[in-house]
Amino acid sequence: MSELALELVEHIASFLEGDVRSLRKASLVSSRFGEPFQKLLFSELRLEVESPEYGYLWRSYPGKKLLTLLQSPRIGSYVKSITISDGPSYGWGHDHTWIADDADLPKALRLLPLDRFTKLTINGVWFGLLPPATKNAIAALCSSPSLVSLFINDAPIDFINFCGPSVVNFVCRNTDTSLDLLEKRTTECGWRLQTMALYRHWELCEIIGFLMLEPNQVGLVGLKKLHVDISTREWDDYGAVQTLLRHCARTLEVFSFFTYKDDYGSETWNCIDLSGLPNLRQLSFCGTYSFRSTNRGCHPLPKFVKQLAEAASSTLLEHVRIYMDGFDSVGGVREEDQDQDELDGEGFDAKALHPEPWQRLDALLTGTRFPNMKRVEVLLSDAQMDVYDCQERIEEFLSGLRRRGMLEVTPTSDGYNPF
Repeated sequence: MSELALELVEHIASFLEGDVRSLRKASLVSSRFGEPFQKLLFSELRLEVESPEYGYLWRSYPGKKLLTLLQSPRIGSYVKSITISDGPSYGWGHDHTWIADDADLPKALRLLPLDRFTKLTINGVWFGLLPPATKNAIAALCSSPSLVSLFINDAPIDFINFCGPSVVNFVCRNTDTSLDLLEKRTTECGWRLQTMALYRHWELCEIIGFLMLEPNQVGLVGLKKLHVDISTREWDDYGAVQTLLRHCARTLEVFSFFTYKDDYGSETWNCIDLSGLPNLRQLSFCGTYSFRSTNRGCHPLPKFVKQLAEAASSTLLEHVRIYMDGFDSVGGVREEDQDQDELDGEGFDAKALHPEPWQRLDALLTGTRFPNMKRVEVLLSDAQMDVYDCQERIEEFLSGLRRRGMLEVTPTSDGYNPF
């Protein structure tokens, strides 16, 4: 076994990648398998606990096990990704969380080499409830000189203020702007982002306001890729997005956005102005078709086409991506004597695809306004759509793009990926 070629060992390891049980067993078979298999086993470190059976009594904490594991310095050097997830409700509204109770956790975190891992995910960690030792340990992870990507879910956005210039990718979802949790920054921020995604924010205006604080603005001057979920119909949120776009207009190459579906009824209400993005190369949009309590369907495309038509004539735009989902009682157009409940959950009828907005999009993208246009993707979620019928109709509506070989209409089971 010890004579196995390194290439063969690496091939076996790559074949078993993702199969934790097999990797663990195989690593014990021979010392030859030990290091390459352990590199895969410990490349992703997940610190979380199962939901407690009674109140807040957790049966075990990960800190002790991690502390024992990291007595071998070699194991810590294998870690490339760290995920920290708080208790059953991720700490929101609670005064008692497993992270706050795990006395061994800060000791274990301090044993991790800070110059090896590149990705950190923080889920629901309510910083204000943590003891000082745990706060300092998590802050040290954020300030790692090797950290490239920071993901914050259901936790204060303030964590980014611990980060240094190595962090270029930032994703946050349902974050909070509890600036009192951390010491308020008065000096220029240390991070320099190239990619940022803001998902599902009901306080989007406040989130962007935090990012646009004068000490933080320098961290966005080199932004190249941006996604924003505009989950409300508030004008202030659209205004905040516009402010953010103006700040990174010179460098932004990829812009992706999702808007609240009730906004589709008006082509002029709460539109995003794309005219100030001269270097935009890719524009992505996530929208839903829906039918409410009337016969008129909410259609996302007219508004998108209007925004696209107002993009800078000098733009370098070459790639448009549209992700469509049939959603919210979209079984078809309701008859006058038909109960709306009868339509719920029936799925999206391809007949609800009206040709006009698609044809307007086709004319716009095959005209002279975007001479660099090379590729148009339409991704159809198969969750609630008759995707193959929809695919045929969309290809028919976008006949100009299809004839030029620029069109890709693809059914997908995957969620929306903005980049």
